[in-house]
Amino acid sequence: MNTSLVPPLHGGPDSTSARRARRSPLIWIAGAVSLIVIAVVLLLAVGTGEASSSPAESTRDMAGNAVVLEDPIADPQTLARMDVVEDAGERFTVPSVGLDVPLGGLDMVDGEITPPGFTSAYTVRNLGLPDDPSAGTTYVVMHSMPAPGVAPGNYLIDVADGHAAVLAGAQVVVGEQVYEVDSSYSVDKSELSTQSVLWADHPGRLVIITCQQLPSGERSVQNTVIEAHLVAS
Repeated sequence: MNTSLVPPLHGGPDSTSARRARRSPLIWIAGAVSLIVIAVVLLLAVGTGEASSSPAESTRDMAGNAVVLEDPIADPQTLARMDVVEDAGERFTVPSVGLDVPLGGLDMVDGEITPPGFTSAYTVRNLGLPDDPSAGTTYVVMHSMPAPGVAPGNYLIDVADGHAAVLAGAQVVVGEQVYEVDSSYSVDKSELSTQSVLWADHPGRLVIITCQQLPSGERSVQNTVIEAHLVAS
């Protein structure tokens, strides 16, 4: 489920992002699940993790299915330091694919990013310059899931063809900011850390990351990346 990244972060000369950039953090983006429980009777094994009924390790996807994280965060202190905002009243929308979900926020902690839910998109608040979108890159992460699960990232990917479902020129709305998609591509999870262009900070840039699911339902091995530029706010 986890993806290791080592992005060279960059921010303004006096920004918190710039100070943290010097640490070259290792990032983990969660993008799959081990088990989906449907109507409490059907279990679909997707990964190698063990099932768990712990409330701290489970949640619901967009179809109401109960989800068990394959690699849950067990350390309460780490969870607390993530400073997750599930819903601040903002939305993340991609009209061309019918996606309209709450926009939450989270902090990267000890080089780890783990979206806590399966019904929202999340801005990474201490990566890039999300507080000043016109001056730098905004990173948004979200889960996708193997069928029959449905998470926000599923709207953005074409599982059968193995690429993004969002085309160049499509509109993406992140809170009050409006972007236009420039490109999309898939990157092997083991190589995502080497994509220096991906982790560069550019004015008015949006980077969306989710997992590219496999038609077989097996564990995802690639991330889909969608890049866009700011057109209005």
